[in-house]
Amino acid sequence: MKSKVRLFIVAGIILAVILTGICFVVSLTKAPVIAFYGLPEREVAAIQTVIGDNVTYLSFGTDTSLYYQVRNGKKPDVIITPSGVKLQAAKAHVAKNVSLPESLFDGMTSSIRNTIQKTDAGKIVTAPLLSSHFEIDIQMDLFRQSDVKTIATWQDIEAFVKTTNHTKNARMAFAGKDPDTFFDLLGALAEALSGKNSYGAAVNLVKAEMEDNALRERAFNANALAEQLATQADSPLYDAIACLRRWYKEDLINKESFSMDRDALVGYMRAQLASVVFMSLSDYRSIAYDVVSSYTSIYFPSEIIASGRSFTAPVIHAVCLTKNRKAAKIIAQLTASEAQAALTRASGLAPVLANCPTPDRQAEDARYWVAATNTPLAGLSQDIDLSADQKKALAIALSTLIQR
Repeated sequence: MKSKVRLFIVAGIILAVILTGICFVVSLTKAPVIAFYGLPEREVAAIQTVIGDNVTYLSFGTDTSLYYQVRNGKKPDVIITPSGVKLQAAKAHVAKNVSLPESLFDGMTSSIRNTIQKTDAGKIVTAPLLSSHFEIDIQMDLFRQSDVKTIATWQDIEAFVKTTNHTKNARMAFAGKDPDTFFDLLGALAEALSGKNSYGAAVNLVKAEMEDNALRERAFNANALAEQLATQADSPLYDAIACLRRWYKEDLINKESFSMDRDALVGYMRAQLASVVFMSLSDYRSIAYDVVSSYTSIYFPSEIIASGRSFTAPVIHAVCLTKNRKAAKIIAQLTASEAQAALTRASGLAPVLANCPTPDRQAEDARYWVAATNTPLAGLSQDIDLSADQKKALAIALSTLIQR
């Protein structure tokens, strides 16, 4: 009788081991769950087109913490998200011993490779897929009608706008009602005028202030933070704010820019009342071709040499959270040449591979500019960890400093 019991127990243990092994194998090979976090719908659709339908898609909102959404919902195998605080939030959910092979990144430029994230153990867990670029767009019809021969410096840009303002009532413009656009403009100007250390100092100042607020249980004070960021000669955004204030006073910026949304900006562009526009490549792709086709993009000029530059160019990453083999295979495919060509065609953004066809000059230039400089910046909007309401309040406080 006892021997039968022992056999029964042994059989049960063997069965349990077999079932555990089966479950483990299934977990490694099940259809992967791909989540998107903080990407525009247009870019989500482009990436889904390339990945296909043999996966489950999720979308995480940005008004609730990613930690809460992952812990209380279906855990994804991959999160696709832009660089900055969202990428760091996604990286926090990577399971132990997950890693991606370095061979995936052989064809990428060094600037892009430098954005790859690793765990504390040195394991690679993110893969760059695409990059945008915060740029300056010049209205070429107005440029050809002006006396300005070339645009390579801020002085050239100002001379061009003075001409178009006088002859066509056309000025600089940007969708300043959107806090992210406004912050990315400030960050790009800070890097160009003061250097990337000033950009980093702005990010660190906001972080320190938020940590101090939490420690002291103190409410967010947008006006006080704006003063710290911009009003003293050694403030990290001092030069950027001073530049915008001078342009504002000299009537080089459309004064509606600080309350202008993207639709209004497109209206000014269509009417040729915006001779110079500040926007991201991502936003450029969202505008009708008949409007943007008359604009040519340039990077933010600077007296700093290229080897010292770091352009604002957020990179979209795939963060591998689990050991699901099919998920890892999808990431590998997305970094291959054929998929990269499809991704850049579908999204209009720049590919991360050094040698890959691009749909047009805008995407090719964005790739080249980032490749010729240092590790790209995520953009001030992506690097400061503030809620939507806090961003809005701080943007209003900073724009008030410009317009006063």
